[in-house]
Amino acid sequence: MAAVVSTICCAVSPVFAGTTLQAFTCDQQRASVTIQSGTAHDRKFLIPGINKVAVLVDAEAQGPVGINYEFNPPVPFQFISWFYKQATGSRALQAVTVRYCVQRTDGTDKTSYDIQGGNGDRGGPVGDGWAEVVQDNRAGVPNFVQNGDAVITKLTYIFQDNNKANNITLGRVDFNSKPVSTSQITTVGPCSLKDQCTGI
Repeated sequence: MAAVVSTICCAVSPVFAGTTLQAFTCDQQRASVTIQSGTAHDRKFLIPGINKVAVLVDAEAQGPVGINYEFNPPVPFQFISWFYKQATGSRALQAVTVRYCVQRTDGTDKTSYDIQGGNGDRGGPVGDGWAEVVQDNRAGVPNFVQNGDAVITKLTYIFQDNNKANNITLGRVDFNSKPVSTSQITTVGPCSLKDQCTGI
């Protein structure tokens, strides 16, 4: 499995100055996460701050693989869109679960919710093999998120190859139309990094 080294890189939006990106795998023999430079076709979709993409590979592994964004301090959150790339005919998007750890802006009502496989997605292809997920936040999302009274502490992408999708590339994430930037990536960590939010 390719190693992921700690990296400090590039300008980061002050809003996301405390944001870090973590990778995890639950089966080191048949799954991997690689944070790597993109091709010329990926330039518009790179993760700001590190200017890289995350490639998640799950070759019928015994557990999922994924990445976490950690926000310390929490950042305002209402709407999300995110970019991914998959092979033609792949159903990799359906193998992704996105977990949101949110709370009210005053620190109360800490909770988490999962959205499976792009459910409620109003996005589509955006060119160069990439597609955008524009997540509909009406179904299964706390009212205080819909009403713009939320901050987010952690965002987790969990990839489990239940449909022979094998791999997916994740790029930029936007909160409220602002690209999420990160100044640091960590080495691949333990499976526990996919666990539910802490403190709820």
